[in-house]
Amino acid sequence: MRKTFVFLALALVLLLGSAPVLAQGIPKLPHAFYGSVTVNGAPAADGTQVSATVDIGEIIATQNPVTTVGGKYGIGSPYLLVQGYDIPDGATITFHVTNQYGTATGGTATFEAGGGPTRRDLSVEIEVPPTPPTPEVGVPAPVITTVTISGLTATVPLRVNAQGVVQESTTLTTADGKLSLNIPAGTKILDAQGKPLTSLTAVIEPSPPSPPPGGAILLAYNLGPDGATFEPPITLTIEYDPEALPEGFAEEDLYIAYWDGSKWVALTTTVNTAANTVSCLVSHFTIFAIIGAPPPPVEYDLIISSTVGGSVTEPGEGTFTYDDGEVVNLVATPDAGYRFVNWTGDVDTIANVNAATTTITMNGDYSITANFEAVPPFPWWWIVVGVVVAGLLVYFLWWRRR
Repeated sequence: MRKTFVFLALALVLLLGSAPVLAQGIPKLPHAFYGSVTVNGAPAADGTQVSATVDIGEIIATQNPVTTVGGKYGIGSPYLLVQGYDIPDGATITFHVTNQYGTATGGTATFEAGGGPTRRDLSVEIEVPPTPPTPEVGVPAPVITTVTISGLTATVPLRVNAQGVVQESTTLTTADGKLSLNIPAGTKILDAQGKPLTSLTAVIEPSPPSPPPGGAILLAYNLGPDGATFEPPITLTIEYDPEALPEGFAEEDLYIAYWDGSKWVALTTTVNTAANTVSCLVSHFTIFAIIGAPPPPVEYDLIISSTVGGSVTEPGEGTFTYDDGEVVNLVATPDAGYRFVNWTGDVDTIANVNAATTTITMNGDYSITANFEAVPPFPWWWIVVGVVVAGLLVYFLWWRRR
């Protein structure tokens, strides 16, 4: 009962305590989590970061991530909250555990607005770089060099050993503050010849290659030296200006691509529309760009059926999908003994509803029916009656003149 009260109070504060949040609308109630954290079989060290992501929707960065205390999160420390405006119930939550050596996935859960507090114990394996051996007397210490950076600033100097292994985690940021590179300790960075990297550069690319057909380049950077490699891949994040998107383009469709010398190659990209950033993993240096995908074409469904006595032979019967404004040919063919009557249903854009061969213009989703009726049999008996009557009339006239 106490946990429920605390959770509801916290949710109320989160919902009502921020003017920017209210400006966007009221987010759904959060789903709170707590539990123990085990890293490599031992309780996580204090300060280990626990975060969560979802497969559908965007998460509000409130109490996400949180840090551990005594090998636990949400116990003696704030709950981990999963909250957003557009996260549906049933979305898959993935937990991540991060320490000074890297990040690992710690399991999943199912999102429920207002759910919890839910216990979710996390256990991960994060590789720890081997401790360098203590130098023996008379043995020179390992050679550590600092990589020269140009067009970038570093939170911690980028230093590598003789094998090109980064000694301390650092983040490099361009002078305009829009591009950053997160390079964890233990990353091996080599030049095109396989030697430890000695320099890094970053400049805005003023004349990038043309974008893919229908696409648009928002911002491009040339990262060098060309051919530099990173193992494992490092995180590249670029900030974009939503006002720079061409009309009709969606932020959710932005992606990062690199130029391979002849074409743009799209990378798996995460778009954060709240922070206006796109992120991806990169394993080498070349030209990188934020590319806007063309808006998807507007399409409509046409459902066609017919009554007894015939069928629609063009385009057929069933459900068909067409682009907005497309003109579709319609041909209705009657069976023997039947004739076409008209088209009924959503017929506002049919050129001639009384013609078996006509067209329909796709300005929306339409459902139409071709109607047929049986052809009446030829009235042979009227001909027989007529002949008999005519014969009697002729006989009557002849008889009167006798």
